[in-house]
Amino acid sequence: MMSIVSFRNLGSSIDHFSVYWRGVSFLDIVCRSLIEQVNLEAVRQALGAVRSVRSLVGKVFRTLAEGVRASHESEERERDQAFKGSLASALSQLHSKLRELESSAQNLGGASLGLGATSFLCQDPTLDRTSLYVDMVKAHRWLDRVHEYTHHMASILQQNNLKRSNNQVFCNKRRQRLPVPRGHNVPQPPVDQFLSTMQRGLTDMSIDIVRPCGQNAVLKVTLGRTLKAIIVLRGLLIEWVLIKGYTEELYTADDQLDLWTPSRFAVFQKVTEHASAAMLHFHVPSMHEVAVKSFLHWLHSYITLFSDVCRRCNRHLQNHFPPTWHCVRTCEAYHETCRP
Repeated sequence: MMSIVSFRNLGSSIDHFSVYWRGVSFLDIVCRSLIEQVNLEAVRQALGAVRSVRSLVGKVFRTLAEGVRASHESEERERDQAFKGSLASALSQLHSKLRELESSAQNLGGASLGLGATSFLCQDPTLDRTSLYVDMVKAHRWLDRVHEYTHHMASILQQNNLKRSNNQVFCNKRRQRLPVPRGHNVPQPPVDQFLSTMQRGLTDMSIDIVRPCGQNAVLKVTLGRTLKAIIVLRGLLIEWVLIKGYTEELYTADDQLDLWTPSRFAVFQKVTEHASAAMLHFHVPSMHEVAVKSFLHWLHSYITLFSDVCRRCNRHLQNHFPPTWHCVRTCEAYHETCRP
């Protein structure tokens, strides 16, 4: 049997080979050759030594893995001697190749470390030649003056309280307060009275008032047999306008007023866009009644939507559309591309 001491020596030798093999790699040798641009003959010898060492290391581990072959017909001691002899010859060959590899690696020389941009540090000026301290002192003095000036400025502004004139009586007389807009907070009776007056003045237009959301009114406007409109008011402030066809429903399947679904017809979708623009045009913050009255008069001009001709081209249809744009001043009909 192989003694325990022999196996310990064998294990230490293999550990030595493993440590050295981790230290010297194929990539390390190639990198050194590329960096230093050494002799190609030395590189070739080093690569050959690496291949030999790899082959011998594999042979040593295969020998250890196979162990004592069962095909030997000699006695047990002879088989152990044969196994140790083959392993010793493999280790001796490996030692010689390792020495050859060490000599080849020494011929390659050491690899230089690439410094990159750090090589330009030597070009920086020395501290003795720069005026860093002088500039720092000037910056501190400037900062102290800024603090001092801001302190004086704050005390002066607190005394004057940002007033343009010291004559308080003159300022109170000349100052005009802007009126506070109250059109969004109008009680219900004045709104109903105003809308009933408007309906009497506009023929062929019926206005139904509903309040599904509390005090704010929603107007269901029917303009002859041409179109229907939903106008959402907040007090006397117009917030939303939706135009639909005369045959379209204004309620959903659960009997709720449909405020958001657009019309199925492209012509009424275009009229809705123009109505939203007119709503913003007629808006007057201080005179909401005038804004609502002007908007309803402008909307009443669409009663002849499908019978009017364009003011400019004198045609009924253009791109299969009637004149959907009406002037906010004269209520004259124009096509989308003919508008002034």
